[in-house]
Amino acid sequence: MFAHYPELQFTHFVVTADGTIFASARHEGRAYNFLLHESYVRAQHGEQWIDLESSVADIIRDKARSVYAIAPRYKTGRLIFD
Repeated sequence: MFAHYPELQFTHFVVTADGTIFASARHEGRAYNFLLHESYVRAQHGEQWIDLESSVADIIRDKARSVYAIAPRYKTGRLIFD
């Protein structure tokens, strides 16, 4: 998928009522989207969401946690991907 996960810069988060977080990040002008939940981390690949292996998921969680308090956050009842 993407070898530069540690270099991602998270730009904003959308938090749902069930605690799922849609996280958007950028690297060298490209956008990368993730779904973070306590039981999984998924990366958007085209129109699909791919489960990330645990070592990569940990990197994404750590990067997201490091900026969560300062990046824009939005709340919604649920995410709709149609």
